[in-house]
Amino acid sequence: MTRFIHTGDIHLGFRFTNVSFGPDKGRRRREELWSTFTRLISYAMDENIDVVMISGDLLEEDNFTRKDMYRLSELFRYSERIKFVIIAGNHDILSFDSLLSNWEFSSNVTVLKGTEVQSISFYDLGLTIHGVSWKKSVDPVDLLKSLQRVDGSKNILMLHGDVLGASKYMALNKNHLETLGMDYIALGHIHKPMFVSENIAYCGSLEGLDFGETGERGFILGELDRESMFQFIPFSLRSFHIHQLKLKGDMSLSEITEMALKMILDSGKENFHRIVLSGYSPLHFKSEALVEQLVRDCYHLEIMDRSSPDIDLKELQELNNGNLIGAFIKSFSEDELTSALGRKALFTGLEALLEGGTADVDKRG
Repeated sequence: MTRFIHTGDIHLGFRFTNVSFGPDKGRRRREELWSTFTRLISYAMDENIDVVMISGDLLEEDNFTRKDMYRLSELFRYSERIKFVIIAGNHDILSFDSLLSNWEFSSNVTVLKGTEVQSISFYDLGLTIHGVSWKKSVDPVDLLKSLQRVDGSKNILMLHGDVLGASKYMALNKNHLETLGMDYIALGHIHKPMFVSENIAYCGSLEGLDFGETGERGFILGELDRESMFQFIPFSLRSFHIHQLKLKGDMSLSEITEMALKMILDSGKENFHRIVLSGYSPLHFKSEALVEQLVRDCYHLEIMDRSSPDIDLKELQELNNGNLIGAFIKSFSEDELTSALGRKALFTGLEALLEGGTADVDKRG
């Protein structure tokens, strides 16, 4: 039996400069990418993994220094019992002057650098790994014509591309991949872990990078034998979660806080959380007050308030026809009333006017 880990899209060196959680947590997150990759290697050592395959975007070429590369190569050297096979992705493209192209790793590391599909055989494992680093605007059918399955060996193919649809990022075809006769195909580029078919999988990113990458992140653990097994293993230090909370006008702040806190605790308070408020909020509700109640209970919290105050605008306008309130509501066009920005401006202004006590208010429902 051969045991492997399929990982990729690790993005060591990622700067987190344009993220919603700010520069301090961004710098901390950058180091967390390293710590999780280090934990992965320790896991591989402890679990007697034979091969770790990295299907592209191991690092951010533009942000990666020689000091970073030395740190990476020492991790590989420390784990000399494990074989590492690496292909480049679109964030660590191989070029004549790239660090990944020119660095001399320890003998247990193979970077597939050829312009065509390359193959490396590990005879002690009865395993052959085929792969090609990322190519832009290439026809994968033509690219894979040279692929030759090795009889009497287990065969794995590594690619960094997009099997989900037409794409400039090496568009792959699932049906074509299934005809290649591989025992397993290790894909990179899509950050969400998924099995395209029984033995073709995206490992996903090892750690989520922002709120566009919600949910569990990890790697694929595989065993090739007479009966093979492939399993996704959650492994990230933190994950990103977006929660939807629909408000009603008769809710109290304590009720809203209790519901939001349950969402946070159910998903893990050590994670990144964004709560999206919708529906109709109680009159004078402030999302800042909700943040104050919850911020101590999780590592990171964001509130996106898309709710509207529990006010019947039509009724309010009729009740205040001819005064400042009615004129203010009438000044907003239909388009403005259907846009989030326009409604926010309306209700912010209304709240200021209503606090002056110059209008009759009719709550919804």
